[in-house]
Parts: sequence; C-alpha cells; structure tokens
Amino acid sequence: MELYTPVLVLALIAAAFAVGSVAMSAAVGPKRYNRARLDSYECGIEPTPQPVGGGRFPVKYYITAMLFIVFDIEIVFL
Repeated sequence: MELYTPVLVLALIAAAFAVGSVAMSAAVGPKRYNRARLDSYECGIEPTPQPVGGGRFPVKYYITAMLFIVFDIEIVFL
C-alpha cells in the first residue's frame, strides 16, 4: 500500500486544484449578464425559431458518424 501513497497524494492534489480552479473562477469571475450576452450568436442573422421536437436528425446521420469513428480508430491502430 505504501507504494501507492505518492500516486494517491498526487491524485488528491490534482482533484483539489481542479475543484479550487472552478470555485475561484465562479467566485472571482465577472457577473455582468445582459440579454445580448445570453442570446445565441448566428453571425448577425436573427435566430430562427426551433421546430417542435428540437429539429431531429435522421438516424442515417448517427450511423454514418458512428461508422466514421469506428473506422477512424481502427485506422489509427493499424
């Protein structure tokens, strides 16, 4: 168990740094919100209303994307 002590200490330091960074950015960061900042940006074009259901993509899109990912990873390993 004493061989893992440095690894655990390093993991605790890394976790404390991550949590501390997020907490400090929330505490110190600017809190000036306005409507223009919270609105979505579409290159100066007025945002279009979303269709009911969120504008679903066809299943072929997801199948193509998953096949690309699978074959891309396979090529990397080859």
